[in-house]
Amino acid sequence: MKQVLIVIGVVLGIVLLTVLAAYFGGGLTNPAAIDKGQRFKAKPGTTRKNAIALTSSSRKETEDPQAAIARKAGEMEDDSPLSVKSLSPSESKDPKRSGPAHDRAQQALNGVSPEAGIRSLTSALAMPHDPQQAAYIHEAMGQLYVQLDPPDYEKSAAAFAEARALTTDLEMEQSVLLKSVQVLMQGGKNDAARAALEEGFDGQNLSSETQFRLQVLRGQLEERAGRGEAAEDLYYSVLDGTLALPDTLEKDVAIALARGAALHLTRLYRDYDRDQAAEALAKDLKRRFKKIEEPT
Repeated sequence: MKQVLIVIGVVLGIVLLTVLAAYFGGGLTNPAAIDKGQRFKAKPGTTRKNAIALTSSSRKETEDPQAAIARKAGEMEDDSPLSVKSLSPSESKDPKRSGPAHDRAQQALNGVSPEAGIRSLTSALAMPHDPQQAAYIHEAMGQLYVQLDPPDYEKSAAAFAEARALTTDLEMEQSVLLKSVQVLMQGGKNDAARAALEEGFDGQNLSSETQFRLQVLRGQLEERAGRGEAAEDLYYSVLDGTLALPDTLEKDVAIALARGAALHLTRLYRDYDRDQAAEALAKDLKRRFKKIEEPT
C-alpha cells in the first residue's frame, strides 16, 4: 500500500511539473490576455479629457509628421485657462495691446505667484485708467484668480465680466468671453456659461480662432446637458468650417481646430455607443485631412 501511494505521488508530481512548464513556456494562454483589441466604452455623460480615437488602429511608438498639430489640437480642446501666461491667445501678434496698464498686467501674470499678482493689480486699479487699460487689468486678474489654490472661480468670472464691459475692442471682448465661459464651466456654473454665450456670441459666420473655440464650448455645454444631437451639429460646424480653410485662419491653426472638433465628436459617439459613426468619421477625416495636407 505504501508503495502504491509513492507511485501515485510521483505521477502527480510529474503532471504538475508538466503543467507548470507548459504555462511558463507559453503553451497555455493567460485568459486575461485574450482579445487585445477589446473596447472599453464610457457611460453616457462620462468626461474624458484626452480622447484619441481618430483611428481604430493602435498608436505608433513614434509620432507622425502631424504630431505638433495634434498636440495643438489637444491644447485647443482643453477648456482650462490655468496655465495661460498672456492676456489673450493673439496678444503677441496684436500691436494694439500696449500701455502702462497692459504692461503691468503682463508683469503680474508672469510674477512669482498669483497672490502677488492680484495684490499688484489691485493697487493698480486704484489709479485712474481709461476703460481699455482698465480692461487689461481686470482680464489679467480673472486669470490670476483661477490660478489660486484653490481657484476662486467666482471672482475670476466677475473680473472677466468687468473686462468685457470695459473693453472697446471686439476681438478682446470675444477672447475674454472665451475665458469667462471656460471658468464658469470649470466652476460647474453651466447655466451661467450658457447665458454668457447666448448674450455675447451668436455662433454665426465663424471666422476667427476664438469664434471657433467658442462654438466648441457651446457643443460641450449641450453635451453636458445631455443634448447629443445639438452637440454633434455644433462640433460639425467647427469641423466643416475649419476644413474649408478660411482665409482668416492660418492653415495649421485650421487643421488643429478641426482635429479638436473631431476629438469631441469621436468621444461623443463612443459615449453614446455609436461605434459605427465613430469609425465612419475616422475614415472620412483620413480622406479630408489627406486632401488638404497635400502640397499644392
